[in-house]
Formats: sequence, structure tokens, C-alpha cells
Amino acid sequence: MRILPRQGRLWGHIVERWGTQERGNRMIFGPENRTRALRLIDEARETFRLDLADMTVLTEAASAETVLGTLTAARAGSKRVCILPPEERFHRTDHGIDALMSLAERCGVADRIVPLTSRSDDAIGPVDIATYSGLARPFDGKFLSRVKPTAVVPLLPPPWDGLPPDLDTASCHRLGLSILGIDSRAGQLQTLRYIGHAAIKRLYAAGLDVFRSRIVVFGSGEFARSIVSTLTFAGADVDRMFCHRDERTLSYPDESVLKHAEAVVIAEPHHDRLLLGRGGAVDPRWLAEQNPALIVVHLCGNADRSALSAVGIDCAPQNFASAESLRLAGDFLGPRPLVDLHAAGLRVGQLLVEARRSGLSAREAEDVVLNRCQFARVVTDEHSANAMRGTRREWRRAA
Repeated sequence: MRILPRQGRLWGHIVERWGTQERGNRMIFGPENRTRALRLIDEARETFRLDLADMTVLTEAASAETVLGTLTAARAGSKRVCILPPEERFHRTDHGIDALMSLAERCGVADRIVPLTSRSDDAIGPVDIATYSGLARPFDGKFLSRVKPTAVVPLLPPPWDGLPPDLDTASCHRLGLSILGIDSRAGQLQTLRYIGHAAIKRLYAAGLDVFRSRIVVFGSGEFARSIVSTLTFAGADVDRMFCHRDERTLSYPDESVLKHAEAVVIAEPHHDRLLLGRGGAVDPRWLAEQNPALIVVHLCGNADRSALSAVGIDCAPQNFASAESLRLAGDFLGPRPLVDLHAAGLRVGQLLVEARRSGLSAREAEDVVLNRCQFARVVTDEHSANAMRGTRREWRRAA
């Protein structure tokens, strides 16, 4: 088996190191943070009214982020939390499982967690909630056919990721599985507000004084607007520019903002156009000639770090996330937003299961949960208001 760089020994390498302050661009939660993480899990259970009693959850725990999801499901009373192994290209070790179970022992839920040996394990059959997140992919027709017809699939990726390409929604519909996502902009979550703080953290780590600094945010949508708002509130002098999706042109009419900036924050989750790099929206050689003291800080988006470094531009972090992922590693921030995201996703799953158990079809269950839950969101076709109102009455009668 070929082990990819930085992903080998994944179960042990990440879970065991759930403890250092920062490694590369990842925050791993350590002994000093475990007690707080557990408290946050219990607070989230109350906030989201999460109760998974008599429900079996299928998830994965190949990163610090998804370890929190596993522990949240177990602490919420799930009778069994089945852990999928990562994709075959990610290596798993028994030592990593031991590290995960050690954390579960400290949380008092080790007896509920069942690491699976393969994606064809018989334990998948009775699953009620199959959470889609992280490395437990793909969720294709072959895999989804192993769960029971009344199972539900809540999506945990943040909204800026869009619909994952390795989730077969057509098979979900064909098999009668309910599927919904979460809107992390909702009042109980507000995950996007954490993104600006992640930018500030990166900037401080790169040695920049945010207050009164001249910063350009290179990105579009709510993601970039959140960063601009947070940096402005912190006292920075902020400009924003973005690259049009289909053209190598910039929205900002005067590139002088790049000449005088002290830092550029790259935050583009919506498309994979090359922003900074040879042949991209901004050429690194031109940028180095105009502003050799510039610092480039990357959160997400397509940028060529090697081309920037080659012309002497300082970059942070040491490794940029791939353009294909187009997402920020949330565990850089700390446990709270991650715990809340998982708790919200599991709450959506809980409501879907309750609706299915009341006799509703997969589509009817989706409609009624969309009506009841402010942070549930559609991930496929639209649901009409009339359908939601009618289904809510049906559920009340069934209850």
C-alpha cells in the first residue's frame, strides 16, 4: 500500500497527536484542552437538544475534527458509534485505534465506540445515521445499499464546500434515504464568524501586527466578507479584491493596493482559478518587484506557494491546502466551532430518524425537518413551502 506524504499512520499520527499546540497548519487538541472540549460537547448537547438514545451512528475519526464528532455522538447517548476506516489510500494502525479509544475512555464512552474493519462490515446494516464527513468516502451506491432503507445521511461539511462530488445523491433518492445538510450561518452556529479570527491568527503567526496594518483580502463571497469585517474591527486597513470565475481579471481597478499592502490573505472557496502564480490573476514576479516585503497568508483557494517563495515572497503557513479541497481546516481554530458543527449535523440526523420512524417517507422527512430546524438546509432539489406545511401536519398526526 502506498502511503501518501503527511497522511501515513493517519489514525495514530493525528489522533495520538491531539495535543501539540500547532503542527504545520493544524491545531491538535491536547491534554490541556481535552477537559474543555468535553465540556463544550456537553454544552452543545443541551444547545442543540441532541439525544441519540436508541440510535446507531456511522462516522469516522481519522482527524482531530472527526474525533470530536465521534465523541459528540457517543456522549449524546448513541447506543453504538461505528467508525469507518479511512479510504484505502490512507493507512490505519491499531496503535491509532488505541489512541482514539484512550480518549473515549477518558470521556466515559469507550463501550459505545466500535471501530470497523472495512466498508463492507456487517455492523453497517443497522445504522440509523450515516454522517458524511472527512475521509470516510465515497458514499456511492454500492456503499449506501449496505445501510437499511430508513437510514438518514446528514452532511457535515461547511456551506462553502458545496455538494461533495463523491456523495451519490441519486443513489440516496433511489434507495429512499433522507439527506440534508446544515447551514453553518444560522444563529446557533455562525461558523463563518470564526473564519476572520483564523485569518488574524495566521497573520500574527506570520509576524504581522494586524492593528493599523494594510491588508488585502483576496477572495469572494461571505467567506471573504467575514474576514474583511473581522480585520476591520481589529483596526486593520483592509481592501478586498477577487478574480472573476471565468476570466483572469481582477475586480479591483487599481492594483496599487497590492503595491502598498503589508499582507495578502487568500480566501477563495468558491472556484479553483489560479489567483497567485505563474499565469494566474497576479504574477509572483510582478508582485515581488512591486512589493518585496509583502507577506502572503493562505486560508483556502488556488495559489502557487512554490512560485511565490521562488521570487522571495514570504508565505504562511508552510504548506498551502490543495486547490481541490477549497476548504479551511477548521481544527486550526479550536474545538468550539467543530463541536457545534458536529452537534448540529447530528441533530439534523436525529430529527430525520424520528420523522422516518413516525412513518414518513424520505422526502416527507426532509420537508418536515427543514420546517422545524433553522440550520437544516437542502442539498439537492428544492422543497416547497406547501409540502413542508402539509408534512408537518402529517407528522403531528402520526406522533
